[in-house]
Amino acid sequence: MDSDSTGPGGVGRDPIVGPASSGSAGHHGAVSPLDPSSPPTVTADGDGDAIDLTDPKPDQPAGYTIDQLEAASGVPARTIRFYRQSGLIVSPVRIGRQAFYDAEQLPRLRMIAALRARGLALDAVAKVLADPAGERESFRSLIQIRDELLEPWIDDRSAVMSEGDVLAVVGTARREAVDELVEHGVIDRSTTTPGQFDVDSVTLLELTGQLMRAGAHAEVASAAWVAMRVHISGLADELVSIFVDDSALGFPAATTAEDRSAALRRLRPIALRAVQLAFALEIERAIGTLVETTAIIDDQR
Repeated sequence: MDSDSTGPGGVGRDPIVGPASSGSAGHHGAVSPLDPSSPPTVTADGDGDAIDLTDPKPDQPAGYTIDQLEAASGVPARTIRFYRQSGLIVSPVRIGRQAFYDAEQLPRLRMIAALRARGLALDAVAKVLADPAGERESFRSLIQIRDELLEPWIDDRSAVMSEGDVLAVVGTARREAVDELVEHGVIDRSTTTPGQFDVDSVTLLELTGQLMRAGAHAEVASAAWVAMRVHISGLADELVSIFVDDSALGFPAATTAEDRSAALRRLRPIALRAVQLAFALEIERAIGTLVETTAIIDDQR
């Protein structure tokens, strides 16, 4: 029997995230934490006796033991204690040697699990829970904006390809090209399927093939890609910070979740075009400087 007397040593992130283990949830499946409206289910107590959580036994106080709450919510007991210590759920009432959580903690726990499964930080979860009247609307708005933010900015995919598939994408019949692509990290040999290749980015493979057909070596294409990623990574972080630091995410006229989601959709093509423009201008500048420097060197010979 769990006395609910211990907990994790600190706060900051969930000690365990995921469904409860089969050893603590009995023989019945746990309710999905992504469905806050799911009703309690039938589980088993420490002695293996069935307990109907919707109709407690006469001698059982109203509410849930931590084992019952774990089984009904699908959230591990250790994580429940962590949420309790973080102030996200109310502490249980102790009767004798047993602790009981009141019935309101089950839907609250399901809401927490749903928010956490969507990637919300604990402080964001706390803000949603602190507004009971607008809790579900806040949840919906946060999820809508988050999903829009996580939409891909370009149509790309990873793939596992045969040698023939790789050569077809690159646009060459030279089998040596596959070895070059592996050597310079554009693709990797599969460690699980002999004769196959792991391609992290099909679009990158296509671009590398275009460069190779134009006469560039795979090494040059790979080096250029690494250089761009290194520098664009810092630029992306800085640009995101500019919008995040603004109280309206850069769109003061967008006052609802729908407005901000629409604004973010409009932002993507504008941002990609802006990056393309900035890159083109800087390439022109760098080439111009190179030409001028070369001319100076030639004059001095």
